[in-house]
Amino acid sequence: MTKKELIKALEPFDDNMDVFIDERTTDFTYGLLSSVKKQKVIFSEDSDSVSELNAEGEVIVLSEEY
Repeated sequence: MTKKELIKALEPFDDNMDVFIDERTTDFTYGLLSSVKKQKVIFSEDSDSVSELNAEGEVIVLSEEY
């Protein structure tokens, strides 16, 4: 994804949304950005359990995958 494509992909989203980078899908040191999406994320102290919910919200996720 080019800078121009990234700026265009981010236009529909609220300026105050948090931005996260998705998990790596390759073994390379650097990955090429392929998609920008809005996703609901659940934040908890224990990554194996969502029983202790600290926060929940929609964020922007940048990903290598389409």
